[in-house]
Amino acid sequence: MKIENIFTNFIATDELTINNEAIVKLCYEKQKTSQTSIYFTGAEPEMQQLLNEITLRLNGLHKHLGLIDTAYQTVYMAWANINSNQYISIPHNHGERPNTVFSGVYYPKADEGCSMIEFMTPNNAHHHVVYQHMVKEQNSFTQSVVSIQPKTGSLIIFPSWLMHYVVPSEGKGDRISLAFNAEVKYK
Repeated sequence: MKIENIFTNFIATDELTINNEAIVKLCYEKQKTSQTSIYFTGAEPEMQQLLNEITLRLNGLHKHLGLIDTAYQTVYMAWANINSNQYISIPHNHGERPNTVFSGVYYPKADEGCSMIEFMTPNNAHHHVVYQHMVKEQNSFTQSVVSIQPKTGSLIIFPSWLMHYVVPSEGKGDRISLAFNAEVKYK
């Protein structure tokens, strides 16, 4: 029997070797004037190396997934959360703007045991059909949630429509997440 995967989602991960100390310092400085998330303009010198590395990976993913050569990916929005806030612990996605195909998160600081990020299947019927007591082996068909434990330097890119949230944890280590959305631009 031929079995073909359809309607695929993905999580692309990489480890970046950049100047995290400068980004962490910038986040803590900006936190003093922010109530929840810390927003960046993209012009901050501390962010340039990170944004360049993210853009390289976004455009590699763009090509790998078969999107057109006359378009490219660019980050249009970036923000940071230190530890957690009430908004990121509620399942959400980033597909609210046209042409936003990819979103992601980078961890300039992720202490051992810090809060995990979890991704949910976009198949709303999955929870009502594939019960976990029926599952012998976790795979792309049987999983309803994928959990990732962040590490300092971890980059995760995912489809903007993919629902995700941060698992609240109390006092298990500091975590700075730098989230971003990218959009398709045409050459």
